[in-house]
Amino acid sequence: MAAIITLLVGVIIWGVYRRIETKADLAVISAEGKVVCYVPYDNMQAVMEGGVVTIGKQTYAMQPERDAEVTIITEDMNPYIRMKGNLEVGDVMLAVPLDASLDDGIYAGTVVVESLQPITLLLQ
Repeated sequence: MAAIITLLVGVIIWGVYRRIETKADLAVISAEGKVVCYVPYDNMQAVMEGGVVTIGKQTYAMQPERDAEVTIITEDMNPYIRMKGNLEVGDVMLAVPLDASLDDGIYAGTVVVESLQPITLLLQ
């Protein structure tokens, strides 16, 4: 009986203080001092709410107010960029600047699309 109570208390504490996050992969390109990430247009609102991209163990803030532009992924785009962001030809993306200083290159980034506390699932 004590084990069940301990387990229940542990689950409640986990449900209140932890988060379940849904993440998406993004392609991040750094060239000539500019760093841009490609955000899927259909997930734009959810991605912009968090506004933080993680590359490796570092996090960088998005700056959508600076020169964000709509881009369509084409066949002639670098295949490495398409691979890093799981992009398909014809996808509509928003190229959003990041507040980062990275070496020139193509990076795989992740962004939190949805974050919730597990306890909210029980209370609905």
